[in-house]
Amino acid sequence: MWWPSVSDSTSPGGTLGVLVLATLIAGILYGITVLQSVQYADKFYNDPSLLKLMVSNRAFETITVISEAHALYTYSVSYSGTLFALVPLPWSLQLDRAFSYAVIYGVQMFYAVRIRQLGRRYWYFPVLTGLLATGAIGTSYTIGDPNVPSWINILSTTSAGLQIGVDVLIAGALYWFSRNRAGNLKKRALVKHTLVSAINRGVISTLLQAMITVSYFALRPRMIWLAFQMANNKVHAMSLLSTLNTRSSVDGVGHDPEIVDARLRYRVERELANSLVLAWVQSDGNSEFQSRTESPPIIPDLGHGLMSSQSSWFAKSEEGGLARYAPSYHARSTTAVESQSAA
Repeated sequence: MWWPSVSDSTSPGGTLGVLVLATLIAGILYGITVLQSVQYADKFYNDPSLLKLMVSNRAFETITVISEAHALYTYSVSYSGTLFALVPLPWSLQLDRAFSYAVIYGVQMFYAVRIRQLGRRYWYFPVLTGLLATGAIGTSYTIGDPNVPSWINILSTTSAGLQIGVDVLIAGALYWFSRNRAGNLKKRALVKHTLVSAINRGVISTLLQAMITVSYFALRPRMIWLAFQMANNKVHAMSLLSTLNTRSSVDGVGHDPEIVDARLRYRVERELANSLVLAWVQSDGNSEFQSRTESPPIIPDLGHGLMSSQSSWFAKSEEGGLARYAPSYHARSTTAVESQSAA
């Protein structure tokens, strides 16, 4: 991790001033994540334990905020009047770095699982995401070691490239799997949908990571990069919590319309493929398919485990704009098979 030295001619505004603003911005973003965590606990109290564990990791962010406040106190009070470069690097900044990357890594793993749920056939996307995220956090912790030799810039560049790569991959994959979700929305609703999607799909965190990289290498010896660095893990956490809080809730359990829709599409496509293979076998290799299956593929009941009363999620599909998520693929698949039979 690069830090100003005595030979660097920097003004207090480019060092201590940046640290003050960075700590202030990080505190504001931390407050937003706390509010999101409270909303999650109030709405999804019966969520799986794994998701609750992901949200409880917001304790790591509390540690980072305390560490950042300690670093600010060290430079502004404990060593008041001392040249910034002569102040020993506080241990709290190293602690902040470690827990920040732990938060970011957890969020990236969450998105890797989400990519797997949205695109079950494309297994290589989550695998590549996990590999890039692991490589990024490994090189990041190596950079934080003060015993790393002078070729640290190579590791810095590698870490920055991997971080940008994994965030771009996450944002691109989530957009690809969800590109048709907006539908015919009104202008105001479309703007809201775009902003929420930008947060949920990691677009803002990707842009922030790019700004960290540019300012880290191009704006030295000013410490502009520190402001983006302190905000980075908070923005990633906001993205995760926003994704969880935009789900629908049934008896305290979250149900994601995007994942429900993706599972339905996958199972319908698999049933259609199986029916075509069966028809091919029954036709003894005849390319004209003389015989067809007499019934459409059976679509499994996705409402298993949900309440069958009027309080169930499917019963409320007319509310909150969720009507577009009501399963209508059975009718389409039936029409497709009947048209083939008529042929």
